[in-house]
Amino acid sequence: MSESPLEAKFVLLAQALGLPPFERGYRFEKPGRSHVDFAWPGVKVCVEIQGGARSHGAHTRGSGYVRDCGKLNRLTLAGWRVFWLAGEMITADALEQIKAFIEEGDKCLELSY
Repeated sequence: MSESPLEAKFVLLAQALGLPPFERGYRFEKPGRSHVDFAWPGVKVCVEIQGGARSHGAHTRGSGYVRDCGKLNRLTLAGWRVFWLAGEMITADALEQIKAFIEEGDKCLELSY
């Protein structure tokens, strides 16, 4: 699995801000049908990077969008909290809030971008 520039940005910022260690390309379904970009399986929190939001990338075209909706629904049914981030949403503020959520859970539910 190759790393996109947005994923690289997320990794660098997550490390700089001290987010807890995460798993990349985490397969949340058996036998590995779907994966998420970044996951904290112990607390069922994950991050999906949505590239191509302004350039009609795979996540914003018909079949890709439908596939992502199905993945989000399956994650929700399995009890995961999912943060979907477009490129401009990968900021220190957003990642600090995700970090707080991982560490504090439902006590911290206000994201701002």
